[in-house]
Amino acid sequence: MLELVVGANGQLGFRCCEELVRRGHQVRGSVRSPERAGGLASVGVDVVTAEPASATGLGAALSGVDAVLLTANSAAPRAGDDSTATQAGFERLVTDAERAGVRRYCLVSSAHSRVEMHVPLEAGKRKLERRVTTSSMEHVILRLPPLMEVWLALVGSSLPLRGEAHATVGRPSPFLRSFRKMSGHWSRTGD
Repeated sequence: MLELVVGANGQLGFRCCEELVRRGHQVRGSVRSPERAGGLASVGVDVVTAEPASATGLGAALSGVDAVLLTANSAAPRAGDDSTATQAGFERLVTDAERAGVRRYCLVSSAHSRVEMHVPLEAGKRKLERRVTTSSMEHVILRLPPLMEVWLALVGSSLPLRGEAHATVGRPSPFLRSFRKMSGHWSRTGD
């Protein structure tokens, strides 16, 4: 079985790639920048470079794929990222996967909240969930709570960055860099 992990260089995506390889699956890992693919090839992942928000999206990466695992998200955008284009790319991925004959689709989403429709990232997750559930593919939606490594970093802790090569808070995001710089002094004595 060939699995495509979209967002393979992220903290969750990398761990999923490792586990799938350990279980004997062939794994193709999609990353936006080859220089951020750190360690994927060394654990047996076929690394492909693709930009979900581009006109071509991930179409070429879907060749021969049996299952897609979407761990990528726009929670920590890079400079110049367009969240609307990224959302459209994630939705197009579902359509492209159907056309490519993908049998299973696993979407990592977020837990429901009372204010989710007022938060663009959360509203986008729900829209993507609806698209996946109306597709012709078998599907699994994982609604996970906010990852602790993100929340710890956002309150100024450097713990999530220690020894974690794929830390979400280590992404090249202007917001995360600024916030970590600003909040870093809050916990210098005890983190």
